[in-house]
Amino acid sequence: KDGMLADLGEAAKRVGNILKKSDFQPTQVNENLFDSDAEKELLKTLCAVKSALSACNLEITEECCRAFEELLKFKNPLEDFFAKVMVNDTDSALKNNRLALLKEIDFMLAKSVADLSKLQNKREVK
Repeated sequence: KDGMLADLGEAAKRVGNILKKSDFQPTQVNENLFDSDAEKELLKTLCAVKSALSACNLEITEECCRAFEELLKFKNPLEDFFAKVMVNDTDSALKNNRLALLKEIDFMLAKSVADLSKLQNKREVK
């Protein structure tokens, strides 16, 4: 699972970088604007993980482990999202909606339990 966590760290870093480079007005995610299953699946995962993490007491080691297990659920939906969705769409409503979704993902991956974007993949470290 270390490799999966490192891969998720890379995805977290990518999300953060996209948000840093964008200039969008924060908005609520509007599911009606989704035009791909990848967006819908990522939102579904976000809602499930958010709910599960709200039940975790992060002062208890076992609960922290469970929280990381929950965050790992983002790995495949995020990979699918980046493979199938153009975040910076020419339609500003779609673009802002996708950025709003990524903003919520960024909070989960970088601020809720730990900043996963700081993880390094062992394959890259020399």
